[in-house]
Amino acid sequence: MMAIFVLLLLIFAAAPIILNMYWAYRHLSKTQNILKGLVENQKENKIENGLLIQIVRDCIDAEPSGIIGVGRSTMALTLTVIVGISIIYLLVYNISAEGPIKDLLLTVIGAISSIIGFYFGGRALQESPSYPSTTSSGVAPTEVNIKPYVTDLAPDKLSPQVAGTTINWIATAIDPDGDQIFYKFLLKGPSTNNQLVAKTQGWIKEGTWDWVTTPGDIGLNLIEVRVRDGKHADEEGYDSRMIVSYQVIAESQ
Repeated sequence: MMAIFVLLLLIFAAAPIILNMYWAYRHLSKTQNILKGLVENQKENKIENGLLIQIVRDCIDAEPSGIIGVGRSTMALTLTVIVGISIIYLLVYNISAEGPIKDLLLTVIGAISSIIGFYFGGRALQESPSYPSTTSSGVAPTEVNIKPYVTDLAPDKLSPQVAGTTINWIATAIDPDGDQIFYKFLLKGPSTNNQLVAKTQGWIKEGTWDWVTTPGDIGLNLIEVRVRDGKHADEEGYDSRMIVSYQVIAESQ
């Protein structure tokens, strides 16, 4: 009977921890697959080195997903069960006050109670709002959310084109988490006095922009696309960008 009780107690204590280890393994596998894809894009020069480094750092700093504190909670419940059973044993069997078994049980109860109070009380203080656990970026670690990144920016007509031509720019971006991606197209060239000017009304959901060129665009132009998913950079910033040069020429006489 005692052996069955001990076995059940071990299963009760180990099952949640084993389940959390499984979730952590799934989290690690997902992160590895994301990083492999990013590295392949970086080899093809489709992602900026700085962004790749930041993504890797965020993945390293982030804690695995799962139920937070399940290990400590399970340990606390297990120790509490042991203490409770010890007390019930003393009361039911009315062990002599001078008996060695009673002395042993009282010692175990005292030691476990001290462990519960010291360890779990200290952990609660450490993880209270006054002492938040954070990543290197200062954000409390949760399941990893990867920034979107631009993989391509291409026109539907090859450079150069004569002024007056409408050029459709198509941006391709990837968000590993499947979040909605927002785009912003900007132009820098003769018509903007070589200043970077947004050509879309804020952030848009479509990765396309029609550029109707004019004689004022004759010369070298830089077209830039920026992307964000709303979970990292604010509306004034961006998560990733790509810049392409384009030549507009005068119509031959």
